[in-house]
Amino acid sequence: MILREIQGEAEAQRAARAAQADGHACIAPTHVLVNRFEEIRGCFSLGRIDTAFFWSHTGNSKFDSVKFGKQTIALARLRSRPAAYLCTHNSPFSVLMPGFGFELIGEANLWRLKP
Repeated sequence: MILREIQGEAEAQRAARAAQADGHACIAPTHVLVNRFEEIRGCFSLGRIDTAFFWSHTGNSKFDSVKFGKQTIALARLRSRPAAYLCTHNSPFSVLMPGFGFELIGEANLWRLKP
């Protein structure tokens, strides 16, 4: 197996579709893992997507929180780049995300590489 940079948008789309066909997701892949037959066997995205973290105080009104959420989405769309929003299960926003135009692509723990 060889890890290499993706060569063009068509290959990026093939990699994303391969992940989806295997029951997984990879947003905006930048690299692929290929076997000796050049079959895509994995992919990952490095520094190509914006990741958004935000917090709205639980004491804020629902109106203010929803307005804040919509403003962050508008800012993300202005960048014209893929964006991933991370939302914890216990967040009141979790159930609202589909209404904001998001699709759930999976559930995961968020890991940070130790410095």
